[in-house]
This record gives sequence, structure tokens and C-alpha cells, in this order.
Amino acid sequence: MKSLAIVVSVLVLFSVLVPYLLFSTLHVVDDAIDCRDWARTSWNNYLLENNVWGDKSAEICSFKDDLAGWFWRKPFPSTHPIYPEIIYGKKPWLKHSTTPTLPIRIRELLSLTIEVDYTTIARGKYNVLIDIWITRSKEADPKSITAEIGIYLKLHEPPHDCELIEIDGHHYCYRVTRGGAGSKLYQFMLLDPPPERLDLVKFIKFTGLDGDLYVASVEFGNEVWWGYGVTIIKYFNVTAIDP
Repeated sequence: MKSLAIVVSVLVLFSVLVPYLLFSTLHVVDDAIDCRDWARTSWNNYLLENNVWGDKSAEICSFKDDLAGWFWRKPFPSTHPIYPEIIYGKKPWLKHSTTPTLPIRIRELLSLTIEVDYTTIARGKYNVLIDIWITRSKEADPKSITAEIGIYLKLHEPPHDCELIEIDGHHYCYRVTRGGAGSKLYQFMLLDPPPERLDLVKFIKFTGLDGDLYVASVEFGNEVWWGYGVTIIKYFNVTAIDP
């Protein structure tokens, strides 16, 4: 834990000054760090993923110990972002779920909450995103994706073509657009300081999605179009309650 704390401290100190130099040494600093593309490692009841979807040349290094998180370096812009992340449930592109509770029908979900305490230090174009995949079937494979719900705790460039709404006393800019895998993307862009706890059922119900659809996964990460940075997760908890 001591060596990992040193690595994190060094990254925070040098993230603005020498990101290239730091990334050249990350691969050999500590066994708790994984810099492989698409690497997936378990942390508590969750799964860390080095998701380089939008740019295979980008570098992501995830780490885990008492803390967890990821570093990234993406020098050049791309049409689609990378998304270093932590996963709860069955992401449609994975074979297994991290929990027996998800996927679950929307109408059967009594409670779904997320609590996260994190720090992000970065330069470039990026956001902080809670992503929820909605599918037509319990198998929750890519073919069954019908919707994506994005809750943006930080957004690089908030759009102007959205509706001002309020959920649980917090204000969001809301719109529906085209998401991944040909699905609809329901976007909730937070305009207030991030709350420590979010009731995700309220966001799901706000969309008006059919109760027979399934909540497949809840994911938290950084969409990055270009730049470099670090996210340190001090506390992360997703709680799902079924009948």
C-alpha cells in the first residue's frame, strides 16, 4: 500500500508537468498497476476495465489496493472517447455479471443507489460519467441493448439544447440523443456540485422506459477525448435491492 500511495502522490504532483515521463515508468513501479489494453481486474465486488474503445493508441493504467482508480494519457483527439471505468453488473460486452442481482427488470428493482468519493485531476477534454445499460433481455448481450442512461457529474462542454430538470433537489440539463450500439442515450448533465449518493431508480423512471426492460450494469468512469489525468476512487458502493 505504501508503494502505491507513493505512485499516486507522484502522479498528482507531476500530472501537469511531466505526464509523458511518468507514463514511461508506470509499467514497472508496482504490481498493483495494470497497463494492458482492455485489462479487467476485480476490486471488492466490482471490475476495473482499461476501456480503450475510442483510441487503441491511448494509454490507460488501472490500479487497486485500499484505493482504486486509473491514469490515462491520450495525446491526440478522436471521434469516440476512451472510458477507463469501474463496473457493477453485466456490461453487455462481458460474459458474466459481477453480481447475481443484475441484470434485473426495471419494474422489479426496488432500489438502486450509487455512492462514490473520488478525485479527478486532468488536463484536456474529458468528463466524469455514470453509465447505465438497459437491455431487452436478461442475457444482456450487445444485440439486446435498447437504451443507455448517462449521468454526467462533470462535463467538459455542456450542450445548450437541453431541458432544465430537478431530481432529488439537484439540477440537471436533460436531453435524449443517439447512444452507443444504435440505442437511445438519455443524458442527465449535473449543474450542481456532485452529491455523495444518487438514487438511480429516479433517473431510470424519469426516462419512462418500459418496466419489462432490464437494468444490465452500472458503470463509473472518465470519457476522455484527449489529454491526460488521474482518477482516485476513495470509496465506491453500488447497492441494488430486488423483491
